[in-house]
Amino acid sequence: MWTSRFRISLLRPLSLYPVGFLTAASLVTTNDSSTATGSNRETAPPVAKPFVSRMKEKLPWKKEKTPSSQMDAKELGESGNKQIPYYEKPLPLDPKLKSSWDNFHDQIELIFTKDEKLNEGLSKDNMKARMERLVRATQEHVCYEAEQLELEACRHSGYFITLHFLKKNKNIIITVLIIVVITGAASPHSGGLTKVLSNGKVFEKAGVSVSVSSGSLSPAAVQQMTADHVELKQLLVIFCLFGQKKLGDEKGNVEFFAASVSSVIHPWNPHAPTGHFNYRYFELGDVDKKTGEFVCKVWWYGGGADLTPSIIYDEDCAHFHNTLKQACDPTDTSLYPLYKKWCDDYFLIQHRNERRGIGGIFFDDLTCGTNDTKNSKERLMGFVKDCASAYAKAYIPLVRRHAFQTYTPEEKDWQQLRRGRYVEFNLMYDRGTKFGLMKSGSRIESILMSLPLTARWEYCRDPVHDFEIAAHKVYTNPHDWLANATKK
Repeated sequence: MWTSRFRISLLRPLSLYPVGFLTAASLVTTNDSSTATGSNRETAPPVAKPFVSRMKEKLPWKKEKTPSSQMDAKELGESGNKQIPYYEKPLPLDPKLKSSWDNFHDQIELIFTKDEKLNEGLSKDNMKARMERLVRATQEHVCYEAEQLELEACRHSGYFITLHFLKKNKNIIITVLIIVVITGAASPHSGGLTKVLSNGKVFEKAGVSVSVSSGSLSPAAVQQMTADHVELKQLLVIFCLFGQKKLGDEKGNVEFFAASVSSVIHPWNPHAPTGHFNYRYFELGDVDKKTGEFVCKVWWYGGGADLTPSIIYDEDCAHFHNTLKQACDPTDTSLYPLYKKWCDDYFLIQHRNERRGIGGIFFDDLTCGTNDTKNSKERLMGFVKDCASAYAKAYIPLVRRHAFQTYTPEEKDWQQLRRGRYVEFNLMYDRGTKFGLMKSGSRIESILMSLPLTARWEYCRDPVHDFEIAAHKVYTNPHDWLANATKK
């Protein structure tokens, strides 16, 4: 249960509902204590929550004493919580998880889309409903595994809070307030589910966001979408020349459907890496004038996953890349090296001439030609499913082994500097962030969810310590992390 214990800080004086639909302006945290760190270092700065502080006596779920990371071992014992087990060296790498992605997938009940069947009982392509299940199962799986790490650290620790944003067809948004917003013909509803954990014992900030939307794109928006997508632009040109009719209405507006899941997770400990993934599906088409139904004419997949460690552990990097390779290989053994290089190129901070981290996989405009069969689309759908379902296995074990490893002030400072690099890339180069900030009506909080709570910039700061120099070499020269495994 995601909402077992939590507190909410509202930017607007709306009613406080422990469970339900919250407005898009909600700022969510789950614990007002600072992070749990080693006894020989400073605690992380707490996030100010003035509204909650004023209202804490009115919150029925706050009657119990919330354990603080600043408690000493005796206080933790008296409050019935485990003492956090700090260790100097990383724990053994254990790839086992607490749950299965398939179990979450099988339990998803559709919110934004619906299962469609023909009169004969045969299923249609139904990719919209299938993608909603995929992105939401991935969200639930990653959030559950992250919460388990928090629970392992301390019995009463961080929980994810769910924010629902539902735009119903016929121009209604179902939230605490009713707001008029137009959605498209491609899906019954548009909206999103954002899960955020902030100021936990293990995670400084963790967010996993799902978006399922439909509507109309202007010619300028379509041009912006295809600016960096050469293959997609070529596909659109081919369709316009040889398709049954030009894509879009008489004004050039194009109907669309999009489903995506994205996540960025920032742990407190500088030995534990930041993780990111995004998987998405797009359709462009028109509305049938006779039936009023959306007709898909161009579709594609995109996505990937990458790792951003501040301190390099070869075993971590190899595990992350090997897990992604195992997800790619069933579809085609040539995909991993191709998408690894694409990832290394994409996450380049150009003005620094260094990568954001140690990469992973990245792909976009993944579609089929006009002569491909439906099985080809099924094959690509299976590939995206394999990659999305593998992320928790690739990332969560790395956080578990480093979550409470002791660290020095110098290592923490280096992490903060690398967080600054993370911010630079996301605001200056990331396609999704740039597109979202330019699009009117976007949820800014969801778009900027990827940014860490804390970051640092220093003037003319070069790597000094051995661990900094080693990491910088990796950022400037992408490695083949599976080279040694291949030789064995």
